[in-house]
Formats: sequence, structure tokens, C-alpha cells
Amino acid sequence: MPSWIFPSLFIAALLHVVEEYYVPGGFFEFVRRLNTGIAVQLSLPVAVFVNGLFLLLVLLAAILWRGYPVPSLSIAGLLLVNALIHLAGSLRAKAYAPGLVTAVILYVPLSLAAFVIAAKESFVSTQGLVVAVALGFVYHILLFGYLWFARHRSKKATVTFT
Repeated sequence: MPSWIFPSLFIAALLHVVEEYYVPGGFFEFVRRLNTGIAVQLSLPVAVFVNGLFLLLVLLAAILWRGYPVPSLSIAGLLLVNALIHLAGSLRAKAYAPGLVTAVILYVPLSLAAFVIAAKESFVSTQGLVVAVALGFVYHILLFGYLWFARHRSKKATVTFT
């Protein structure tokens, strides 16, 4: 496995976070316009926590990829799934979704390269590749599950009885 793959994923992730939050309009505004119901749960502390954890995971993959091939490849899965989510959001909104450019230009080719090279070089087994992609979905399911749970929990907390 070439040593440039996982550090490249980390650089792509940094650029992606910058695009999401520093391009005019920004990710918060985009999610609010989509009206998905989770926008209420997105706040600066949540974004800092989620993106901090995300960047930490990508950094750990860049450092530990030789010893932990499947978890490291799962980060490529995470980025690939994230690119699909940005693309879906953009299509739904019929507008640019902050993060879309880096997702399409960096995440998709780098993630696919990681999987193709891993398969060709037998870096992991076929089962390992499947697990890595599945974990990419699981990470997003956990995030959306948390946001959904927090939304419904806050609705229950605001109910008043007279």
C-alpha cells in the first residue's frame, strides 16, 4: 500500500472541513435550507465535536494504517459515503452543498484509489474491504442516529403540561 494514500485522505479531510464551514453560506445554512429536521441539533459545539472526532480518526488512519488496515480503510469508506451524502444533498436542494467540491474532487478518487490498491496488493482480504465500506456507512448512521435521537429527545423535553 503506498504510504501517500492515508496522509492524502487527511489533507482532503482538512480541506473538506474548511470548504464546509468557511465558504460563504456554509454548511449550517445549507442544512437549515434543506429542512431535514436535524438542523436544530446542529450547533457550533456539535460541529466542533463531530469534526474534531472526524479529523482525529482520519489522522489516526494516516499514522496507524500499517498496523490497523481495516480500520484505516474504513476511513476511506467514511469519506466515500460522505461524498455520496453531499452529492445527494446537493441534488435534493438543486444547489451547491458546502463540501461538495472537495468530496467529489478529492474524496471519491482518493477513497476509490485506496480500495483498489488495497485489493490489488492484498492489503486486506475481500471481507476486510467489505467491512471497511460498511463501517463508512456505520459512522454516518451513528451520527444521523445521534442527531435524530437528540431532536426527538429535545421535543419531549419541551412538552409542557397544563
